[in-house]
Amino acid sequence: MKRIYAIFFMLIGAFTITTSAQDVQFSQFYNSPLTLNPALTGKVGGMFRVALNYRNQWFNVADKPYITYSGSIDAPIPVRKDAIGIGVQIMNDQTNNGVYNHTQFMLNLAYHKALDKKGKHSLSLGFQAGYYFRDLNRNNLRFFNQFDGTDFNQSLPTGEAEIGKRSSNFDMGVGLLMNSHFGKKINFYVGGSMYHIIQPKESFLDGSEFELRRKYIAHGGLEYQVHKVLRLLPSVIYLNQAKYNQLNLGLSLGFDMTNGVTLY
Repeated sequence: MKRIYAIFFMLIGAFTITTSAQDVQFSQFYNSPLTLNPALTGKVGGMFRVALNYRNQWFNVADKPYITYSGSIDAPIPVRKDAIGIGVQIMNDQTNNGVYNHTQFMLNLAYHKALDKKGKHSLSLGFQAGYYFRDLNRNNLRFFNQFDGTDFNQSLPTGEAEIGKRSSNFDMGVGLLMNSHFGKKINFYVGGSMYHIIQPKESFLDGSEFELRRKYIAHGGLEYQVHKVLRLLPSVIYLNQAKYNQLNLGLSLGFDMTNGVTLY
């Protein structure tokens, strides 16, 4: 197991290459598994999993500056001691009250390989592929040339180059995950993922385009059974995209209810 973890950490280290652009991030990243790592697809202790996320950022600065909706569903398909994970993820991000919209539809596939006879240790490889659409509502845009000295007059020419309405691209992601159970109380995991593998090019202006830079994520955590009805779940994530770096630390509490239900 020590050799396996050493190789795995070297693979994760390869993901931390510095690469401009910034994706949507959730503070409660551990509650958005398919946007965190494709290898988490189907990593479920049950028949299926549904995740719903809502984010409203900087609402005290402007009227609806950033609003994000995200939803996913995934499920495992047992294959002897292994499992295949399948899932779908949808996200919509709105900026400045809908002037700019980003919507993505992604399909996920993962394989979870057991590394021992009892299935306490596993290695997962996941892939994500789909399309995203970026829409620009030009009717809500105002330009300096449209200011007539008193107000903005949209009938006046903008003085800008022609601005497109929609940009769409194919996108891909990949991820690795190592998961280990130590005894009956500790479930440890560590993983890494890379998004925008092909760095799709996009543009709203004629004659200009930019690449959506790759995003690299390293994350880990554990689930510790403190008491027969209480669990502690500390977690950490580090991500890099172009010159942007982020480090988050999180902690969840789990309360085991009746009939195998856990409240987090």
